This record gives sequence, C-alpha cells and structure tokens, in this order.
Amino acid sequence: MAEKLKEEFRFLNRWAIPLLLLFIASRFLWLLNFPIFNDEALYINYSQLMHADWDGAKFISVANPNHDWKPPLLYWFCAPFIGSAGDPLLTARLVSASVSVTGFLSVYYFAGYYFNDKRAAFWAGLLWILNPLVIFYDRAFLAETFVYSFSAAALLFTYLAVSKNRIFIFLAVPFGAFALLSKQSGQLTVISLLFLAFLDFKKADTGHKGRLNIDFKSALLAAIAALLAYLLYRAIIPAEYFSDYGVFIGRWTFSLADLLKFPVGSWLNNLGMVYLLYSHYYTFIALAAVVLFIFCAYGGGRRHLILLALFLFNSFAVIFGMRSFNEYIYNTSNAVYLTLILGFSAGHIMGFAERRGRPLFKYICKSSVAVLPALWISVLPWYYGPAESYIDKYGTPWMKENFLLGWPSGFGVKEAVALLEKESGKTVYLDPQPGNPRTAILVYRQRYPSLEFVPIDRNVIDGLYEIDAKKAIFLFRNRPGLDWSDKVLRHDVCKEKIIFKTVDRQVPLVFCKGE
Repeated sequence: MAEKLKEEFRFLNRWAIPLLLLFIASRFLWLLNFPIFNDEALYINYSQLMHADWDGAKFISVANPNHDWKPPLLYWFCAPFIGSAGDPLLTARLVSASVSVTGFLSVYYFAGYYFNDKRAAFWAGLLWILNPLVIFYDRAFLAETFVYSFSAAALLFTYLAVSKNRIFIFLAVPFGAFALLSKQSGQLTVISLLFLAFLDFKKADTGHKGRLNIDFKSALLAAIAALLAYLLYRAIIPAEYFSDYGVFIGRWTFSLADLLKFPVGSWLNNLGMVYLLYSHYYTFIALAAVVLFIFCAYGGGRRHLILLALFLFNSFAVIFGMRSFNEYIYNTSNAVYLTLILGFSAGHIMGFAERRGRPLFKYICKSSVAVLPALWISVLPWYYGPAESYIDKYGTPWMKENFLLGWPSGFGVKEAVALLEKESGKTVYLDPQPGNPRTAILVYRQRYPSLEFVPIDRNVIDGLYEIDAKKAIFLFRNRPGLDWSDKVLRHDVCKEKIIFKTVDRQVPLVFCKGE
C-alpha cells in the first residue's frame, strides 16, 4: 500500500510544482491593491490585542461586548506576526495567502487521488488558481480562506485514511478541527467527512456498480475523524465561551421550527444570491460542467455520486438553512466541491477527445474546456489593477455595496491615515460603530501615538460647542439620515473639511479639522 501511494504521489507531481509556482505568484503579488475591508479591520484589531496581551485577549473573538462570536484560529495565526511589518494589513494578508497554499495543494492532490487521474488534478488545480472568488478571499484577511483551505485538507486526509493508510487520520483530525476553529461554517466540513463513509473502495477501484452499501471500516474511520475533530475543537475553546454561541448562530441560521414555517422569501433571496454568483464569477459554463458531472456520476461509480452529494448537500445547507445570505457563505461551503467537479469535467472531456482521435473533434473539445479559464484569465488585469474598477465592472450588487459604496468600504482609509500621521496632540473623534473607518484607523494607531481617539457618542455631540476646534479632528462616514453628522459638519471643527470619495455613489469618508 505504501509503495502504491508513493507511486501515485510521483504520478501527480508532474504538474504540482509549476502550478504551485503560478498559485504563489497569483496570491502574493500586489497584496495591497484592495483597501482594508471592514471585517479585515476588526480581525486585525483582534490579532493586535492578542499580540499585546495573549493571556488576556486570546479568546476575545468569542467573548466581546459586541457578542460577535467568531472562532479564534485566524487571529491566533496572525497575532505572532502582526508587529513584524510596517503595515499590519500587509502582514495579515501574507498570513492568509500563506494558509491558502494548503487549500491549493489539498484540492490538487485530492482530485488526483480521488479520480486517479492527473488530468483531473491539473484542471482542478488550474481552476482553483484562476477562480476569481477564491483569488479574492485568499488575498484578504478573512476567515473564508482558512475554512475552505483546511476543509480541503481534512477531506484529502480523511480520504487517504479510509482508502490508503489509516495513519492519515492523524492529519485529518487536526485539519478538521482547524476548519471548525476558523468559522462556524466549518461544521459543514465535519459533516461532509461522513460522506466518505459510503465509499466501498474495492468495488470503486474495479468499476463495480453494485448496490450502495457501506464499508464499515471506512465508515468507522470517517466517523472517528469527524468526531475527534469536533471534540478537539470543543477542547480548545473553553465551555464558558460558548454562552453567546447560540445567540449568534440564531441570527444567521433557521431553527427546525423556522424551517417548518417554510420561509420561502428567504429561500428565494438566497437562490437569487447564488444566481448572481454564477452569473458574475463562476459563469454558467460552470453550471454546464455540473450537469455533465451529473451524467458522469450516474454511470461512473460511487465516488462520483459522493462528490455530487457533497456539492448538493453543502449548496442546500446554506441556501435553505440561512436566514440571510452573502457571497462569503456559498463560496466557502462549495468552492472545493465545485472546483473538483469542474476539474473532473474538464479532464473527462480532454480524455474523451484523445480517445476519439478526430482532429476536428479534438479541437472542439479542447476549445470548450478552454473557455472558462480564458474568461477568468481575462478578468485578472482588472483584478490586479485599481480595486474600484474591478468591483464596479465585475462585482455583484452585494460586493459593490459592501466593498465599494457602503460604510464597510475601506476606500479613503489609507488617505486618512496619511493625514493623521501629520497631526499631533489632538483628540480624534471616530464613528461610533466598530468597523470602518473607526477600527481601520485604530489598526494603524502605532503611526500616530500622540493622538487620543474617542468614539463619537451622544455626549460628544451634545457637548460639541465645548470642543476646542483647534485640538479636535472628526473622522466618520457621512451616511444619509445621521443628524449628528450634520451637526458636526456645521460646527467650527469642520472649517477644514476633506472628503474621500472614490466613486460618485460612494458613502463619503469625511475628515474634519478646525482652524
């Protein structure tokens, strides 16, 4: 078994190094072309607090005044390094990009081992590199990269444990726990591992198409991997920190009682978001590949059916189980399985063309396979260029609202930081809401140590006439309908006013300084 595994590993290594180099270039170059996003600012702030006081802050993401229950692994990964570079955002994004290498290698090798096909491995690896949503999240300090990268690794090593060598369970368990410790959606990873229990590897390897039964040794190993991953996760986060967990989860997911009420409106909204993801990023060519895979799964053996079941389970879980939806959730839950399906479909078409042998038929098949990567490659110059151009041209309405137009946007933060660096001995009044611009400005607080920062609250606004305009700065998003922002804009503290606005429709970032 060990010799066969080594032979398969060498068989897959032909394309591993070239693709890995391409992957690294795509993830590590021009990491700062997108401004700091709201969630990144919060997460970097958590990492900075942990770096400054590990014992006191290591569980702050699951125990904080905002009741924003977030598993702590990505902050733990970032905390040791957050003070090592001049720009905390660059440090954090380097951490994410480094973790993303795990996701790429896991997807590549899983495709090769699972289908015993180097074509499937090559195409899965290439499409993972080019997928615009995977690129986007791999290069941002967000939990999504951690979840799907560690999920892919857990899936790979669980598969190897039940099909090749049981020793791989010692890697499957920690990676499963890592997925859980990265975000709540890691729970889908642990459940997904159980699907591998339905593989009967002797029959699958010989192409046998018998009835669907369970290899109980495989089932037991898959169940053990899932259970131990969950127990490790619960052991790492102390029980007292789960008090807010149910409340936080309840904001986002339906209970059984909710589902029995058939919340059709929410389901339709979620389906609409999935439609936008395919129309803007994956393209409908990806859906065509899924349809092809369904036909292949029908006649191709158990492992095809199991991968299809994983894709459908994770799709239905987030579409019908979530109260509200965003791009993070669907891509995180399904990027791995969709890429594996795309990789197999591309490899299957290429292999079919080679067997047929007719030049015209080969050309048609190869051209059809090249369409999706060609479309994704055409997006790359926009992606690595000005961020506002990429978002405005290719982003879904959700992405435009959150990353470009609305208050979570990071546009203007870099310019505001540059202005604050020139000031000294002043009080800076910031937007009261945690997030951009307040948290983003505090991320860079080591650059202006002489400034005092105070969140804007009702006491500040009511006592505005007492504030010495020469010693005060106001920095906030001027969102419509905020009476306090109008009051600030009319005060002497806004005699000198700078407005940061990248596009006309954007909620402006206002920098006010008195005479």
